[in-house]
Amino acid sequence: KLIEEEEERERQRLADEMARQEADAAQKLVEEEQAVRLLARRQEAEAAQKLIEEEEERERQRLADEMARQEADAAQKLVEEEQAVRLLARRQEAEAAQKLIEEEE
Repeated sequence: KLIEEEEERERQRLADEMARQEADAAQKLVEEEQAVRLLARRQEAEAAQKLIEEEEERERQRLADEMARQEADAAQKLVEEEQAVRLLARRQEAEAAQKLIEEEE
């Protein structure tokens, strides 16, 4: 009877040990699945952040290009206005000279 009781205690100890190992394995699996999900969410967040940053950079570049175009347009307009002023001045000088020539004749 003592041997049977000892064998029963040993079976119970082994059963308890197996149950503990199974619980540990299940807990480890849960933790690994949580880690995988967390990593996936982190990667999704990083990808979304990268897309946002790329879109912001494209918008900055578009605005910079637009400003450069406007500055070039303004500079071209200024050049054209200066040319028109010089042309008008030369025309007025030519007309004045022509008038003087006509008056002298």
